[in-house]
Amino acid sequence: MVGLRSGRYPIDPGRADFRVWQCDYRDLQWRAVGAPGPVDRTRAQRQRFGNIDQRHVGARHAQSQPGAAEQPIAVKGRPDQIALPLDWPQVQADSRFIIADANREAFEHFRGWSLWPVKATILTGPPRSGRSLLARAFVERVHGRLYDRAERQNEADLFHAWNAAQDDGRPLVMIADEVPPQWEIALPDLRTRLAITPIARIGLPDDELFRSVIRLLFADRGVHIPEEALKYISERVERTYWMAERVVETIDRFAIAERARLTLPTIRRALGDGGILEARGAA
Repeated sequence: MVGLRSGRYPIDPGRADFRVWQCDYRDLQWRAVGAPGPVDRTRAQRQRFGNIDQRHVGARHAQSQPGAAEQPIAVKGRPDQIALPLDWPQVQADSRFIIADANREAFEHFRGWSLWPVKATILTGPPRSGRSLLARAFVERVHGRLYDRAERQNEADLFHAWNAAQDDGRPLVMIADEVPPQWEIALPDLRTRLAITPIARIGLPDDELFRSVIRLLFADRGVHIPEEALKYISERVERTYWMAERVVETIDRFAIAERARLTLPTIRRALGDGGILEARGAA
């Protein structure tokens, strides 16, 4: 998630009280600031917006070889995130991240960056898991370098960026779908450096995190979803970050088209018509 001005982590599903948590990126400390309340606005108050472009615009890379002059590394584009439906405007989503067991280890890894054996790290995790939000928050704080989809980038550029990070102390973060052994690296010097680079991982969401993501996505649309509906959804669809977005989009569009309230029968019909219930074979 790009644009990390306010730095707030609103919900920590790892705690029973579900209080709002606030993170200051200046020190990456998170603190409770109060209990969240449901956002419930009428659909008449809501406005539709145009599509939000989620495509990544990759960093510019010079076609250099090891030993050539190093080129400045720039990061462009919009990252993956868990709290941004494909066609809905951001509501402070640039600065939100749900901390849970699935990503807590990665979060703590970046807080302890001064203990890394080298000034570089690799962050991996499922798409839409908030990995780019976490990486960009860190890079902005320490004025570091960031390569998204690192396994697809020019090897010479990664080689020079890794060396530059060690020379000037500005950490390099590489976001990837797979860890380096699966990258099929041809450049021996880069392979050696990545072998000693620490790896942080974000895992798949458990039931509680999955429900929290769905709850947050509906709140972005000004809709409060009943707890019984959240339970119904989490027990009947595939638990992934991408599926959470698909579920919310499907239900919301169905409810608007049918002019129906967000009740359990409405949700059941929406998921059935959308073919989503087939994901885990429940009805």
